[in-house]
Amino acid sequence: MQTMIAQGEDLKGIPSIGADLAAKIREIAVNGTCALLQSLRNALPPAVTELLQIPGLGPKRVRALHEALHIETLEQLDRAARQGQIRMLPGFGEKIEERIIREHRSAS
Repeated sequence: MQTMIAQGEDLKGIPSIGADLAAKIREIAVNGTCALLQSLRNALPPAVTELLQIPGLGPKRVRALHEALHIETLEQLDRAARQGQIRMLPGFGEKIEERIIREHRSAS
């Protein structure tokens, strides 16, 4: 991917990468960070960043979980998923909830 960025190739040609994600990948490659990620990290308690380890949970979803359900730890995230609370949030669903449970189980 670094070669593609260095050569100015369009990352949107990679499956599942749209314009927004391509821009963020390019920003991280060029600057070493992403402005959105930094602003979200500054707005959330430090422990919340561990939630970013779960595939499918990016900064926007982690912020939504924190704001709606006050989730700050992986244990709280797992509990909310097992109680079916996450699928009720806009932008989330049963698949994300199942992935959270599966990832937490494999990490434990």
